[in-house]
Amino acid sequence: IFEHVMMMMMMKTSKHHPIKAGVLNLLLLLSAMMIFGTTFTFDNKVLATNNEGGGGGGDANAADDTNDGAIEVTPTVFRDAYLSKMSKTEKYFAKFYAPWCGHCKAMAKDWDALAAERKDVTMFSVDASVKSEAKVSQEFEIKSFPTLMYFEDGKMYPYSGGARTKDALGKYASLEKKKDGRKFTFKGERFVLQQPPIYVRAKTFLEESLQVIMQVYKHKPGAAYVLYGGGLVTGICFTSLFFVVARGDGKPKAKAAKSKSSAKKTN
Repeated sequence: IFEHVMMMMMMKTSKHHPIKAGVLNLLLLLSAMMIFGTTFTFDNKVLATNNEGGGGGGDANAADDTNDGAIEVTPTVFRDAYLSKMSKTEKYFAKFYAPWCGHCKAMAKDWDALAAERKDVTMFSVDASVKSEAKVSQEFEIKSFPTLMYFEDGKMYPYSGGARTKDALGKYASLEKKKDGRKFTFKGERFVLQQPPIYVRAKTFLEESLQVIMQVYKHKPGAAYVLYGGGLVTGICFTSLFFVVARGDGKPKAKAAKSKSSAKKTN
């Protein structure tokens, strides 16, 4: 939305105010670089490989369902061997995790216990930490660990049950109506999610941005204050520039109106 408004302002001022249009163009480019740079940096850190933590190993195309818990798979196997062949009556509950993730380890027992108990839902533990699987993980929009997704009737639902305990997870799986479902299709082998409305994307972006800031603040409080200060200064600059451009657009029109009125009077 912000970039759309800035583009409209730039197009409006390009004819009469080329210098201001150039400044707007530069600020728009810098803001886009800041936003996407922060997002990709965070995503790459989250999806990076941590071989010391025990990710991967064995045959990447084989699923480990030897125990009574969740089926252990890679993102590619989950997509190609299960989701692409999923029937309308099947229900999948997937945990995208990393072996080194503390929160993933904390919920592992409850997850496997629920998987052994529930026969109406097939549950998966998807190791999304392997670097070679990063592109497939991004198809599912995995940006943090653990990420829980429920699949049913051609839709993917992000987990919204709150706690990651066995009771909370089981209660969510039993819900007849789940929130924020998005249809998915396949283009060749690629898993494609339907894009949500713009207001939902804006809300998601704000929530993810706050999550990034909280992560930074937790580990490096000083860097969080720098981000906050930089955002505040950028917002003030953009707001000031908006008013400058708005006032500048009105002056030529006012002068033109005055010249026309004076011409009429002389005639």
